[in-house]
Amino acid sequence: MRYYKNMELSQIIKFDKDGLVPVITQDFYNKDVLMFAYANKEALQKTIQTGYAHYFSRSRKKLWKKGEESGNVQKIKQILFDCDEDCILYKVEQVGCACHTFHRSCFYREYFRNQIIEIQPQLDKNFKETIYNVENVIVSDRKELPTKCHSEQSEESQVDPSLALRMTILDELYKTILQRKKDMPQNSYTAKLFSDGLEKIAKKLNEETLEFLFALKENDTSHIIYEASDCLYHLLVALAYKEIPFDAILEELKRRRNFSGEFEKKTR
Repeated sequence: MRYYKNMELSQIIKFDKDGLVPVITQDFYNKDVLMFAYANKEALQKTIQTGYAHYFSRSRKKLWKKGEESGNVQKIKQILFDCDEDCILYKVEQVGCACHTFHRSCFYREYFRNQIIEIQPQLDKNFKETIYNVENVIVSDRKELPTKCHSEQSEESQVDPSLALRMTILDELYKTILQRKKDMPQNSYTAKLFSDGLEKIAKKLNEETLEFLFALKENDTSHIIYEASDCLYHLLVALAYKEIPFDAILEELKRRRNFSGEFEKKTR
């Protein structure tokens, strides 16, 4: 693995003879490819400095911020570049439409058997929300379960396979965090948290909780889900630091299931 220390991205990227580099822009949340454009050195630096996608218009010969007129801005979540260092990938939180035709993505047409098919609808020009496709996260292909079980089977024996899969994902995440704690690999954010100690972990958990609360106030579904994920991750890190197994939390929640909230508080 190659590391670049104390280098600006504009020093690494290989711009073409016109001083440009192609930029692919992708939705950070649902992975849709949104658009393709170019950036020069100034546009790339502006993107990094402001946290919002900037490009260079070859037709207008000028720098432009995506959404500067329409309001359909692209908040940068991640910047990647390819192995040849001559192409950039922006992963963004897209507000509204990425395409000037009012489609969510510029790639809204498909070529199929000598026909061109529009696979995305046009959105209202005043649409200014971010889109997070929850169906991409929640497993939709559930196995059919019988509506009634045999009398000898309890309600607890009826397991929703999609729920089991989601719990497996949480369990795997916790195991990965524990492995990072054991191996302490270099350039691992999780390992660095363990190295910094409990105070740093608590501080990060507090910061992420505040960001989650701000997201709730903004009433932006995609932002709420993103920040909730950050909170959950840092909570699991804190549990791993204290060597509290994740199953212990599940058991505690299971214990409370048969008590009212008021009763449970009084018996603490």
